[in-house]
Amino acid sequence: MNLKKSASFLLAVLLLSSLSVTAGGTETLSVTLVSNPYTIEKDQYHIITMEGFFTRGLPGDPALPQKTYDVELPYNTDLQTVDIQILWEDSEEIPGLYEIGPSPLPAADDFFSATIQNGKNTDVYSKNAFYPARCVEILRTYQTRDKKYVRVQFTPFQYNPVTKLLLLNQKVKIKVSWTTTWMKYTAPPGPGIGYVIVTTNSTVNNSVRLNAFKNHVQSQGFTVYTVTETQYGASGGQQRAINIRNWLQANWPILNIKYVLLIGDPDPDDPTVGDSFGDVPMLMCWPNPGSVLDQTPTDYFYADLTGTWDSDGDGFYGEFGQDTVDFGPEVYVGRIPVYGGDYATLDNILNKFINFTGADTSIMLPMAISNYQDEHHAANGCVAGWGRTDGLDLPQQVITNITNPAGFTNYVMYEQSGFTGRGHDPVPVGAFGYKAPLTNANVINQWANDYGIVFWWGHGDATGAWRKYWGSAGDDGDNIVEDAFCSTTGQDECVWIPFLSSGDITVDMETFTFQASCENGYPENANNLQYSLLKKGAVSTVGSTRISWYPIGLWTYWGIIDNAGIGYTYVWFLVFGQSAGEALYNGKNFLTNPWGWMGWQNLFDFNLYGDPSMYLEGPLLRPPPEGEPPKQVNLTRSICPLANYTIDRAKDLLEEAKNLLEEAKNAGKDVSGIELVILKAEEIIEKARRYCLGNNCIPGNYLGLLAIEMLEGVIEDLKGLL
Repeated sequence: MNLKKSASFLLAVLLLSSLSVTAGGTETLSVTLVSNPYTIEKDQYHIITMEGFFTRGLPGDPALPQKTYDVELPYNTDLQTVDIQILWEDSEEIPGLYEIGPSPLPAADDFFSATIQNGKNTDVYSKNAFYPARCVEILRTYQTRDKKYVRVQFTPFQYNPVTKLLLLNQKVKIKVSWTTTWMKYTAPPGPGIGYVIVTTNSTVNNSVRLNAFKNHVQSQGFTVYTVTETQYGASGGQQRAINIRNWLQANWPILNIKYVLLIGDPDPDDPTVGDSFGDVPMLMCWPNPGSVLDQTPTDYFYADLTGTWDSDGDGFYGEFGQDTVDFGPEVYVGRIPVYGGDYATLDNILNKFINFTGADTSIMLPMAISNYQDEHHAANGCVAGWGRTDGLDLPQQVITNITNPAGFTNYVMYEQSGFTGRGHDPVPVGAFGYKAPLTNANVINQWANDYGIVFWWGHGDATGAWRKYWGSAGDDGDNIVEDAFCSTTGQDECVWIPFLSSGDITVDMETFTFQASCENGYPENANNLQYSLLKKGAVSTVGSTRISWYPIGLWTYWGIIDNAGIGYTYVWFLVFGQSAGEALYNGKNFLTNPWGWMGWQNLFDFNLYGDPSMYLEGPLLRPPPEGEPPKQVNLTRSICPLANYTIDRAKDLLEEAKNLLEEAKNAGKDVSGIELVILKAEEIIEKARRYCLGNNCIPGNYLGLLAIEMLEGVIEDLKGLL
């Protein structure tokens, strides 16, 4: 198993918890970052691969190994004052000359400007200087519930594109500093874990299954609250969205709210045009400030309750570079749309949630072509240069890293139609995991097999997921794939066909979807594909409200916010034991954004239709944190073998950490804080083992992963001391 994972400095968490801080004073913490073994291979460019690091960068900039670390800060930290200083670097020049290629560009004409030539940012590649200028930088600060963090990124290699030299920083010591304030956190009174249903009085009065669903949620151990305009206020439109968030901000600490289910019409309000809007609206955001074309509705507004979504006070929310959205979720949000007072459909969906017993351990991966090599189309100005981009590269990583270790069966479809022998062939039948051609009939027929997860890649609009292939009668014969804007015939040379449309699935399944397409969750359209599948065909759906962006060329999981990367992380977290709400919002918060406003748009885009507390494995009965596992528990069907593997891995790391601790002690190092972390990790491993003994393997797996994360951070710190 080769799951890449961002490590948090849990050593810093423990040390900071024991600091005596003075309000208004400046506090500091020193951390040593250490590089890992690496390889350099030559293809078109030299590619550096480092264990535990992603090879990536800003679009068009040199692709170098990078790793992010979340350092926890005291709760009374003023996040605007956080800074880092590099104290020293242990560096060496790598012998030889190297051609380091650029990081992929998003599929947007915005990045094809005068500074981007042949995919390279000439502002960087023409400069006789090491890039990046600093090997450690702050990416962002954020808060999630009662925790505050600074995310730092470590880039061990620095590259001079003029001299072709590489510099490796093997170890770097940094000092993190911050100022504290008089803010004091008061723990919630402890009424249990809160689950809030945000809806309207009309829904409460007309739904005949809402009370049954509330009872079902309560049976899972939650304290359930129903909130309507009686509590959050009668205003409509944008102000209603603000009022709902204001209520959540005021009450999540008091009621210990973890999950929020929105029930109502999600149609957002655009206050600039006086449009219609729903009774429980998404918030309309402007990730690309000033651009009407890039307005994006989102429910993220209700999850990040500590970010300032309109910090410049101009009435336009979620503007990249102008507002301080921090993306750390305080609560996990799902939604059931209700259009036109259709309470019968709402009740059917609620019944589906109540009766859900667990998804099948199987995944279907329909993969379409996004663009061909050197395709000419309006977005690139009819100029060659885009690398071929299709779903061919995704299934192998999903299956190898996520679903096979969890015991899933897999079914993959690729594009098999189109011209052959002219330089732009369809996907070969020998492609990884290939089972059948991607067609509408095949997708519908396979859906009947009740896959636990369906994760697709394709183009999209509000009511369909689309495939395209080069094969139209409008082809002008020049062996260049062209759209109607570029073709000499004025016709699109590609055939566009939906491989799934709203209403295609007529039988209910216990399926979780991630729809890596544009606009499938367009909330203004009551027939949007994401909602259509929630009604019939799935139990939980994630789709995009507007355009979602993908990287051009060979796809790989590199820990950023491209649409398939969000989907990969969602499926990974879902399979490894997080609820649907946790998997989506923790996943998005986990990823790095090198794409500016387009990254923000992707983060806003993908929203959950479904119960945010729902697990892939079905209802979860949790034992008391310190008590014996209950005798009657949900026996998971795939997580238990995975959890046992996770615990064994944690035990191996524990042994390694203890050996390194002993070496550090013998070397006279002060490791008292590290030793406490190791003891805590050992306690967590024992608790995970106890969960698994009771066949309650989702929390067992979660705790095992937590122990691994702690121990990986400890081992890295101990290696830095030795």
